[in-house]
Amino acid sequence: ATQDLSGNDATDISSTRVANVTGDVTAPTLAVSQIVDADSDDIIAAGNLTYTVTFSEDIDASTVATGDFEVVNPTSGSAAGTVSSVTEVTEGVFEVVVAATAGTGEIKLQVAQNAVIDDVAGNPLDTTSAIADGDGITVDGTAPTVAITDAEYLNDDVVAIGDEIQYTITFNEDIDESSVSLADFTNAGTATVQFSGLNETSAGVFNLT
Repeated sequence: ATQDLSGNDATDISSTRVANVTGDVTAPTLAVSQIVDADSDDIIAAGNLTYTVTFSEDIDASTVATGDFEVVNPTSGSAAGTVSSVTEVTEGVFEVVVAATAGTGEIKLQVAQNAVIDDVAGNPLDTTSAIADGDGITVDGTAPTVAITDAEYLNDDVVAIGDEIQYTITFNEDIDESSVSLADFTNAGTATVQFSGLNETSAGVFNLT
């Protein structure tokens, strides 16, 4: 029996197990460098753009929604966009799809001020200020235009069969060279022609033979 120092039996004693419990009291963070867009040159036409947003720890996905993000225009341009979807891809990592809807100018994705986003322990992300992507995206919603000039030998717009004509194709802005090929050109007249060469000589300017 359990006794005190005087020999008195203990009438009842219950064992108590004491465990040290360490809770997660650290709030998640989100660095601006962890809001990363999938476009390598930071310029797009109207359409969808996917961002990867990486928090410092696992996040309760039920607290993350499209309304926690917003697309802002930090310049005076007319570009605009909306957040169309948010998907958790792994612990603490979310894909956010932005639809650039109209206009020309710069847009940025940001976590909205006062958005409520919690880690799995319930600690909230500090959103007393908005958390914006460090890089802006330029939206170019204006289609390019083109002018075509020719340079034939006598400059009289008359050529013999077999003569070679050099055309200069000048767009009003830089063009994705990989999107331009010989198949994009045809003869608007009635003669039979064969296009044999195409190369970009400077930004937005191509020579066609």
